[in-house]
Amino acid sequence: MTLAPPSNVPSRIPEYTGSFPFSNKPLDHALARLDAKKRTGVSRTRTGLFLIFVGLVFEIIPAVATYAGLSLIAGAVLLFLNRRAFGAKYQRYVFWSFAAVVGGVIAEIASSFVLGVLYAVEVITGGDPVSVLSSFFLELNLMLVVIGAVTGLGLVFFTYDMQSATGRTILWTAYSLGIVVNVIVILVIVSQVQTASAQVLSQVSSPADAFTSLLALFAPWHLLQAIPAIPYAVAYYRAWSSVEKRATQESEIVPH
Repeated sequence: MTLAPPSNVPSRIPEYTGSFPFSNKPLDHALARLDAKKRTGVSRTRTGLFLIFVGLVFEIIPAVATYAGLSLIAGAVLLFLNRRAFGAKYQRYVFWSFAAVVGGVIAEIASSFVLGVLYAVEVITGGDPVSVLSSFFLELNLMLVVIGAVTGLGLVFFTYDMQSATGRTILWTAYSLGIVVNVIVILVIVSQVQTASAQVLSQVSSPADAFTSLLALFAPWHLLQAIPAIPYAVAYYRAWSSVEKRATQESEIVPH
């Protein structure tokens, strides 16, 4: 004899096919089980990674370089403030990376100001304009190379704990390419700065205008920064696309 099911019991359990947090995708279900604070941290971390990615992509375009820098800083701040959404090792990496990036920015501003004052004093006291301008310009670029090496480490380690072996290789490749590019630019400046300084001083009257013109002359060489920017952007995209999976994996191994 066949028994019919009661009329008030559905013959099939309904499956909701909507969006997060009720999606039938395993990752969405795992995210839904996270507490609200951690979900918020994960979301803001993704936003921070996206802002750094945007900054890296657009930093090579002179017209928007300032906005790209602001995007990088905003992304770094978001990663720092929401670092507790992940494990202790990740938090340490982000803390020291944030310190390197912020310290580099502060050092760049302070050192540029000091060198600018020294440049003005040398000009006022009657120093040879060509020698003063070329020396100041070279010192400024050497300082930026050193600071760039420090802030580059911050870019490497922000997502280091999230990366696979491939991702870490990409990060170190980007960092190494950045060093190589900076060395090339410095060698070009050393070989040409004296002649270029004499050239711009013959065309402008004020020291400030001379420095601006000198920057413009060497600006095309700085476009080489696109070479390390590309692998950096690739690595950050990889981290951005896997951050939610990482968060859910950590929540599954935490003992209850």
